[in-house]
Amino acid sequence: MSIGSISSEMLKTSLHLASFENKNLCSSALESYKMVIKPISISSLALNSTYIILGTWESIIEIWDLRTQNKTRILKTNQGKILCLFISEDSFTIISGGEDSTIKIWKGIQEKDYFTLYGHIKPVTSLLFSDYSDMLISASNDKKIKIWDLKNASIIRTLEDHKIKIASLAVSTRFRYPPIYEDHENILNSVFYIASAGEDKKIYLWDVKKNFQLDTLRGHTRFITKVIFSPESNILISICQESRIIIWNVETKCNIGCLQGLRDPSYGLCISSNNNYVYSASGNYIYQWDFHKKILISRKPYTRPGLLEITKNNIFLVFAENYDSLKFIDIEKEFQQAPKNSSSNMILSLCQHKSRRVENTHAQKNNRKIDQKCLPVYTEKISTYPVRVWNLNKNNEKSQD
Repeated sequence: MSIGSISSEMLKTSLHLASFENKNLCSSALESYKMVIKPISISSLALNSTYIILGTWESIIEIWDLRTQNKTRILKTNQGKILCLFISEDSFTIISGGEDSTIKIWKGIQEKDYFTLYGHIKPVTSLLFSDYSDMLISASNDKKIKIWDLKNASIIRTLEDHKIKIASLAVSTRFRYPPIYEDHENILNSVFYIASAGEDKKIYLWDVKKNFQLDTLRGHTRFITKVIFSPESNILISICQESRIIIWNVETKCNIGCLQGLRDPSYGLCISSNNNYVYSASGNYIYQWDFHKKILISRKPYTRPGLLEITKNNIFLVFAENYDSLKFIDIEKEFQQAPKNSSSNMILSLCQHKSRRVENTHAQKNNRKIDQKCLPVYTEKISTYPVRVWNLNKNNEKSQD
């Protein structure tokens, strides 16, 4: 059902997604969550404390219960490939952006209980929503960002500064808090910053409270695949198809650090709600970073991991492996922390040690003359390891000088 305006009766009478309480996952059930879900094909995902929703290439949205590990509902759309999804924390609102340039909003679990927003002319790539203000922000390959008022099904503003396709959209966490003014006269009071990035190789940062004042952050040299805000909204993190993650200070608009060590194009990025760790998916690995020290802690091999998300309680990482299966991993068990007495990262130390060993080997080969007619032989004395040298031509032991 597509509409020009949304009736309040429709929103009030819509069914709730579920009646489950939003409880944290029990630590005693950790083993059961090392699971693999295999839908048709995964093109997007989103989660809250209770559910995870998957978008597929076949215009289907699958809804899974995090605790029972069961599929609770399938929503069929006509949007083509589902490129982006959003689910509210109360599980009442599901929003999908499709390849057909439309946005669909479900208020409940009934397949026909939705309305459609038209405004973009190319695939919708990113979505963010605020329950408190009923405001939706969308980004598209048409190089435009649109801000919607869902109460009136109208567009509040369109941002058209991008020159190429937009891949990722982020809004500060204050976006999800109640507006400053309780009368809701200006719903934009609930927004602090909007960040967007894509094939431009730069990040566009809008200060909404200053009438969408625009700043541009430059530092990446390739296509930016993901941008996220830290929980406090004062830090912005970006990742692209190069070997580093850049950390930005939102207030000063400056690069304040990089996470180095990635080897392949990267398509996943998330940060823990306690602001301690950053996780990224690159090539065939998932990396765990210490956000404060800006060092690599650990990495684990997987097959083309992507669409990386972290649960609200920081217990599980959820991601698509090879885009045909969904995996849950227990962070505490899967990622081993670096030793507390170590001043640097374990993996980086091992790499540096290996590099020094190779350099020393080359130096020894270049600085000594090797007698090809002499063969060193180790005796069986384990304690002292003496070396005896034999002359291969005379078949006797060579005298030592």
